Amino acid sequence: MALVTAVMMGKKTSTALVSMALVRARFCELMAGELDGPSTDYFLVGLLSLMDALLSQPMSAVLAQLPISAGCRAALGGRENSLSRTLQLVVACERGEWGLMSRQCSALDTAESVVWSLY
Repeated sequence: MALVTAVMMGKKTSTALVSMALVRARFCELMAGELDGPSTDYFLVGLLSLMDALLSQPMSAVLAQLPISAGCRAALGGRENSLSRTLQLVVACERGEWGLMSRQCSALDTAESVVWSLY
């Protein structure tokens, strides 16, 4: 939350982007419970997924400044893992891309009904 506050104070930024990042963070955190993953990593991937837009910097520059796990760094850097698939899942829900949502549910071995209950 301190990171979000710092971003909001330091720049003129879209509250919609901040809200979206917080929704992504919470959804990813809840999905971690379904996937038996580290909830902190899932939360951070969701939260940081829009930092490039919020800071007007490439994601690679943002990642270079953050002490995050290798899994988070890989997911936010575009490499595929369970963190990135969970992020792709929440983005699919945001955009109404139901085919992609279904494919990500399959990849994560998670029922779509579970996703809807968490989102």
